[in-house]
Amino acid sequence: MTIGIGVACESGNCVILASDTRGSYESKRIRNNEEVGKQFQLPAGFFACIAGKIVYCESFIAYFTTLLENAKIDPSNVLHDDIRTPMRLAQANTVRDLYGAAMLKETGMGFDEWKELMQKDKAMYDRGLEIFKKTEMPLQLLVGGFSQGNFVLLKLVDKELIEIVPSYETIGSGADLALNTLNDRAQNLHYSFQRTVLHIAEVYLVGDGRTPGIPVARIVN
Repeated sequence: MTIGIGVACESGNCVILASDTRGSYESKRIRNNEEVGKQFQLPAGFFACIAGKIVYCESFIAYFTTLLENAKIDPSNVLHDDIRTPMRLAQANTVRDLYGAAMLKETGMGFDEWKELMQKDKAMYDRGLEIFKKTEMPLQLLVGGFSQGNFVLLKLVDKELIEIVPSYETIGSGADLALNTLNDRAQNLHYSFQRTVLHIAEVYLVGDGRTPGIPVARIVN
C-alpha cells in the first residue's frame, strides 16, 4: 500500500510531506522493495512526494525539475504560478510521451506522424482518440513549499486538473484510508507540528500494521 501525505500546520507556517518507502511489482512472484525513494527536493525550496507507477512519476519529476531550473526562480520571491505553470507543462510532456509510446505500440507510427495523417484521414483521427482514451497514466503527486510567505500545497492525479490543497491531502492506493484517519483526528491548519506528526505516524500504523520509518520533508516559512 502506498500512502503520500501533504499537510500544512502551525497556522500555515509549516508544511509536511510524508511518504512510505514500499514499492511493489506487477508480478506477484517478485517481493516488495522496502527502500523505494518517493520524495524529491525541487528548486526554489519546494519538495514533492509521489505515488503510482515509478517510471511515469520519475519522468514527470525530470521534466518538472528542468522547467523549474530553467525558470530561474528567486527562492525569496516565489509566485504561486512559478510552481503551478511548470507543473502543468511537466504533466503535458509526460502525457505526450505516454501517448507517443502507446501510438507506436498500437500502430507502429510515432505521435508526430499520427498528427500529420489525422488531418487527412478521419479514421486515423478516431483510431488515435481510441488509443488515447484507453491509455492510463498512473501518476500522483503532492508538491509543497512557500510562496510570498504563504504555504503552497498542490496535488496532481493522472491527467486531471492540478488541485490547490487548502490544508491537507493524500495520494496513493491508501489515500482514502489516510484521509479518513486524518479526518477522524480533526487534523487542521492550526495544529502544532508535533501533533500533526503524531497523526501522520498513526496513518502509517493503521495502514501498514507496523512502525515504519517515514521519510518526512518539513518546510518552514
